[in-house]
Amino acid sequence: MQVGRMKRLENCKPLEITFTGLIAASLNGGHVDDCVAIFQYMKDKCDPNIGTVNTMLRVYGRNDMFIEAKELFEEIVREKESHLVPDEYTYSFMLEASARSLQWEYFEHVYQTMILSGYQIDQTKHVPMLIEASRAGKWSLLEHAFDAILEDGEIPHPLFFTEMLCHAAAKGDYQRAITLINTMALASFQISEEEWGDLFEENQDWITQENLQQLSDYILDCDYASEPTVSNLSKSLKSLCGSSSSTQPLLAIDVTNQSLSKKPEEGLLLHDTAMEEETDTKGEAWEFTETELETLGLEELEIDDDESSDSDTLSVYDILKEWEESSEKDS
Repeated sequence: MQVGRMKRLENCKPLEITFTGLIAASLNGGHVDDCVAIFQYMKDKCDPNIGTVNTMLRVYGRNDMFIEAKELFEEIVREKESHLVPDEYTYSFMLEASARSLQWEYFEHVYQTMILSGYQIDQTKHVPMLIEASRAGKWSLLEHAFDAILEDGEIPHPLFFTEMLCHAAAKGDYQRAITLINTMALASFQISEEEWGDLFEENQDWITQENLQQLSDYILDCDYASEPTVSNLSKSLKSLCGSSSSTQPLLAIDVTNQSLSKKPEEGLLLHDTAMEEETDTKGEAWEFTETELETLGLEELEIDDDESSDSDTLSVYDILKEWEESSEKDS
């Protein structure tokens, strides 16, 4: 059915769209080697567009192929071709590839390049990655992103606040912690007492009981102590500090299996969709949404039943047939 649609594509850029669609379909089916083979074959027939590059960055990033992703990314940045200008999705997929491979130095490089190119982070995708980067020593990236979001007049994601609050408490910077708490109190989201407790227990390896006790004392001076998020924080701290001395760990829990409580309100409730560990092995199938198809430049595949005009150029079907035959000979 997809091949039938491809044969009826408009003549504006059929080959680029066809090959990109084949790569996306192969990734969706878990055929990573075919993705790479199609991409290499495509280069002999037409120039990949930025949608193709973004698709391959996704292929590489989600299949432990960081070196290949890095080489492709640097190639398009270096050559500066008019049809291969990196966009927000290019940077996003490269950030993901770097984070999945724990390449935090390169993650910082991509982030800086993205900002200098005029793009900002996507809070729905990048916040968990920025938190992982900050815990790996790239704290300045989290602070920069937080400040940039505020400067744009937007409300940072709750994970920004909670991570920065934990960091401030661990450093003993309680004035900074109170400033963050006051800001959270006026935000549209709320964090429950249970979510606060889960947060501190999850981070008990770097936040001491003394830190929490001091934070609990400072909250008394908070300007918005009656607000739900602040009130819930105070209750959680009293609950955690009331049963232990300052030299004891918070609770003996297995933080590797700790999950954030799922509440209807916003808070610590978003799963890390960008960094989430996959349950399948290399070559896992991926499904593309309509929005993602548009992102990768494949929206033209969704066409009506009207036949497109004839073309004197080599047909897409002939190209696909030739590729299929060459693949059989190689094997």
